[in-house]
Amino acid sequence: MSNRKARALGMRVVVPLAVLGCGSAAALIALPTAAGAATLVTPASLTGCSGSLQATGKSAGQSTQFNYSISCNTDISAYTVFVVRPQDAGNNIQQYATNPNVIYPSTFPTPGLAGTVSSEGVDCEGVTPSDGVNCYAQAIGSDGKTPVLGAISAFYTTQGSISLDEPYCKYLPKGAKPGTAAVPKAIVEYVVTDNTGAEDGPFALGLKGSTCPKVANVVPAKAATKSSKKKARKTSVRSRRAREFRLAR
Repeated sequence: MSNRKARALGMRVVVPLAVLGCGSAAALIALPTAAGAATLVTPASLTGCSGSLQATGKSAGQSTQFNYSISCNTDISAYTVFVVRPQDAGNNIQQYATNPNVIYPSTFPTPGLAGTVSSEGVDCEGVTPSDGVNCYAQAIGSDGKTPVLGAISAFYTTQGSISLDEPYCKYLPKGAKPGTAAVPKAIVEYVVTDNTGAEDGPFALGLKGSTCPKVANVVPAKAATKSSKKKARKTSVRSRRAREFRLAR
């Protein structure tokens, strides 16, 4: 087990139901309700986020490589990027950036600070291929070098990347028979955990800077070639002459 995972596990506290007296709902009902007893506070899910995808390398219509940008109006501690297709086989994401950058926006009051923020970071983990990748915020500990759980500041931009197993845009399968349905456009979204502990989203990661080409809904029938058309005309002429010969007899 890595030190990072050991730290994460060390911060979790698991309270089995047996500690409450029994493993049934009755134990929960028996909790004290007197004044001063601890009450459960429901996190306020009020965070708003925006984001986008940008194709890298090939044109957007054929690309499987994408950079993504995420920005929220409150601090967030974690986020999950996921990809959905109707023919989903659990293998939509093939690769991802393990350490996305946190960017101080150039539109902020201190333009001189614009660029990558060294005091905030992101660590992403997941299984590939899969449908999603989980990322959490990191900060630098008091010793000035050890990563600890942190937060991505409000309105800062997180920039990462994902690689899809198929093109993002709608496309017709190569070599498929006429009438075969087109593969629909991928749905790329993300969910964040904000500074209240609430989960917010899903928010869409739409394509930026380009649009998907128009594609038919099904593979069309193959158009007749010149040679096939010529052959069809000859066959028609022979058939007509044979029919005229039979009528003349």
